[in-house]
Amino acid sequence: DQKKSCAEFSTESITDSSQEIATSINDEISDDSHSQASTKMCPPIKISFKHPSGPRVIKAKSSAVEKRRKSMPKSLPKDGSLSLQPDRCNQLVKYLPRCIDCKTFECEDFDIQDYCCRFQNFRLLSYAGKWNVGGFCLDKNCVINETWLPRKITNSRRCDRITAKYILQCTGNAFLKIVDQELQAIKEKDKESIYIKPSADGYRELCDVCKTSIFNFHWTCKYCGFTVCKECVQESNIQNSDNILNCISWLKCGKNQKLHTIEKLILTEIIPLKAIHKLQSMLSTYNKRTPSTTSPVFDAESSDPPFQNICDGKLILLTDPDHSSNISLFHKKWINNEPVIVSGVQQNINQTIWKPSYFIKNFATATCDVIDCKTGAVITNFQKDKFWLGFDEYQARPKMENESAAILKLKDWPPLADFRDIFPDGYNDIMSAFPLPELTRRNGSLNLAANLPSNCIKPDLGPKMYTAYGSGAFPDSATTNLHIDMSDAINTMLYVSWAFNDDGKGLILEDLDYEDCDESQIKRVTEHGEVPGAIWHIYSPEDVGKIRIFLEKAYSNQRRFPQSDPIHDQCYYITRDQRKNLYEEYNVKGWAILQCLGDAIFIPAGAPHQVRNLNNCIKIAEDFISPEHINQCLKLTEEFRKLSDLHNNHEDKLQIKNILYHSIKEALSKERTASNI
Repeated sequence: DQKKSCAEFSTESITDSSQEIATSINDEISDDSHSQASTKMCPPIKISFKHPSGPRVIKAKSSAVEKRRKSMPKSLPKDGSLSLQPDRCNQLVKYLPRCIDCKTFECEDFDIQDYCCRFQNFRLLSYAGKWNVGGFCLDKNCVINETWLPRKITNSRRCDRITAKYILQCTGNAFLKIVDQELQAIKEKDKESIYIKPSADGYRELCDVCKTSIFNFHWTCKYCGFTVCKECVQESNIQNSDNILNCISWLKCGKNQKLHTIEKLILTEIIPLKAIHKLQSMLSTYNKRTPSTTSPVFDAESSDPPFQNICDGKLILLTDPDHSSNISLFHKKWINNEPVIVSGVQQNINQTIWKPSYFIKNFATATCDVIDCKTGAVITNFQKDKFWLGFDEYQARPKMENESAAILKLKDWPPLADFRDIFPDGYNDIMSAFPLPELTRRNGSLNLAANLPSNCIKPDLGPKMYTAYGSGAFPDSATTNLHIDMSDAINTMLYVSWAFNDDGKGLILEDLDYEDCDESQIKRVTEHGEVPGAIWHIYSPEDVGKIRIFLEKAYSNQRRFPQSDPIHDQCYYITRDQRKNLYEEYNVKGWAILQCLGDAIFIPAGAPHQVRNLNNCIKIAEDFISPEHINQCLKLTEEFRKLSDLHNNHEDKLQIKNILYHSIKEALSKERTASNI
């Protein structure tokens, strides 16, 4: 059966351009040289899989599978009419051209079941004595359904009308700018020959060059399905010369083993052009009718919740994690890109399941990768029980080559699986304890990521566990180096133990002053008896440029790879002396934040930050996407796209433009229900 697509197609009328495509492809089917060239397709390392982790299920090829590859589905008509390709290329007759993915995994020994064919439900086939390619689906022949448009009636209780108004106010201009950029990428003469490729359920459409998620307009090779985004085309990355450096990341076409050129690619879309125009028009109409307000979500007359001023009065610490007015005061700081701290979260969790003894009993049988915080080296296949046994007992820690006790970090646990699947009790416990659920829950009304439809791949926003030994004896050694996250985040301290038993308490107190903590935070330890866990240094997103210049100058003698970045590489920890120089030379001063047991720190998207665990800490982090910081998410997506292909942050997993589109759509659904737009 064919997958349900996001638009219905009429194949009765095909334009001359589509007929030309079909003729050129069918000429290749009977050309022996094409079949020979196809066997020399680029190696699998160059393939951009639609699934973020690539093919996962590999099964031995059965005789039934082999038989299917030599036949066509009986449901396809043989009367010469056009039909959408119903299956993967390698399940069809062999003389039809294969897409990159189908060709790569068509071998004698294996059949890969979990990848996405690039021509399925996109290419048209017809029968005239033999099967031929009949072109591709045209945008002008598609009928839009409500997948891409606001619903006339919505029964969603997740987001009320006031919240919808606020989301539109924060994100509307960013969306209209993206639409303008999309429309500027196509020429007027090309609008009649735009081909539409429905999104495949459970897969992300990726650019084969920059590996960024494709929002809508892109270019596709009609022979092999090679895909390039509009940004790469606009940057003139397609080369017709022998410039190997510029061409190294481009796949060669199976037709003639030549590099793809823009002239040979067809303009393709995922979202129907009519839907883009419709949503643009509805939002513009809404903006004309609705005056802008400062913060319609929040009750301006509500009293402030209990809080303390920290960082010399520049930041706030909310002291009641369940107070109903937290969101109002939080917003006043959050909209200015300031981090916010909420204390007392430990009162709302089951503390017995967040102790090392619990993890030793339930999760210590397997191996994992840990990081040596002193050197940054990754230690693979490390026994989890050894990590946990040394967590509270300094003498039980594994020794390094110089016989000193290791300072280890277990990062991003679980690394691949959903936290909810691996540790359901912990997931339910922490999600119910997180403050400001409007933002921190997966279905939170202000968490824009919740608006992605069920058929889209949800970005892995956590929660994830971050566990590390304390490094109080090493003041210039980071637990996490300076970096930037492309989404907002909450990081909550669930367990703290002294890194060096009672003998190390004096050393930790010295650290608080060394790390530039203000007096109000030091008193939390000296007067109120709270257990210090970690020191954070967070900087404003507005200071990113100055920090980048400072680091490039400070480490100018170090060799760096092309397309690297001193912040995104996450290689540096700004020490106390460097922080002083950063302020004196560039007038940049961050916030030094002490995180004690039960503290939840909200970090804005785009804010550079670094962390040093004073004591042994178990922390849980959850990412979310707030309306206020959508522009920072978009900016970071573009920055990450330009990093090296080998960079850890290169691949776009957030799909921020898709999230923005569906957030606008869902918010307008509320307005469409309440008013006539």
